[in-house]
Amino acid sequence: MPESDQLEDLLNQDERHARCTVIERGKYRSTIYRRVRNGYLTRPMTGLIARTEQWARLSPPERMLHIARALNRKHPDWIFTGVAAAAAYELYLPWSACRLPLQVVRACKDRHDTRCIQYVVSKSATVKSVNGIRVCSPSRILQDCAGLPFHHALPIFDSALQHNLDIFSDPLEIHEREFLRLLQHADAASGSGGESCLRAFIIEFGFEPPILQHHFYDSQTNISSYADFMWVDEAGHIIVVEFDGAQKYVDPAMAGSRDILEVVRDQEARTQRLMRCGVDEIHRFKSDILRNPSQIKERLMEWGVPMRVRR
Repeated sequence: MPESDQLEDLLNQDERHARCTVIERGKYRSTIYRRVRNGYLTRPMTGLIARTEQWARLSPPERMLHIARALNRKHPDWIFTGVAAAAAYELYLPWSACRLPLQVVRACKDRHDTRCIQYVVSKSATVKSVNGIRVCSPSRILQDCAGLPFHHALPIFDSALQHNLDIFSDPLEIHEREFLRLLQHADAASGSGGESCLRAFIIEFGFEPPILQHHFYDSQTNISSYADFMWVDEAGHIIVVEFDGAQKYVDPAMAGSRDILEVVRDQEARTQRLMRCGVDEIHRFKSDILRNPSQIKERLMEWGVPMRVRR
């Protein structure tokens, strides 16, 4: 069989298993070189390839898993932790957190880190297979994720609570202070990874942590509504902040089969229901605000969201 056909067979097989293709050193070298140059193939990391068209369709967490599955095939003894392992458990992952290096657990620091792989030490890590890769316990995974920036880590912790994962099974070996702080603020009531990320910024900027998914019942319509974020200020005013509400009526992809005018009407009706329930102010953030954290702080201050009282 021609070399190019052999390579195609390998790519097809690995795509069926949702992983990158591992290439032995020197094998298919000229064919791969040509296909990378013409854009047919991409190299996610040294020694791994994937069809560019297929790779472009994957979300960042899916890419992490495709890389990890390929590496586990090459190194069956590797145990993943951190973001790749969190992706295996399908926890909320901010896309900006899904980047190399991947973290691999070792019993001792007997290897040097590379640009793509970081080795972390654990003497008590338990191992299981999840979503096609070997990972350590959720407890240890969260300890390693606690080393991420707070706005990356909180969505992971919120999601772990929602999945009822055992987060206390392992002794604390790393990032103890950050781990405990994240547990203090983690909340299974978070409606999405984006809401978790926004809440992390709210907390980091010194605002009072919001009440999540507060229930409002409108007796006029017999409809219940749940507010993404709610605060009550010193004067007793109820402030509600919704995440992504505006995008839902300007982005047809989020509107489903409904037309945009219908979505706008639904949004206005929801606003009226909340106001009848005693809400004094309703404000909204679109998802792109997460790329401009300073604007989050400015708007929350403008809206009068209460600051946290330090004791």
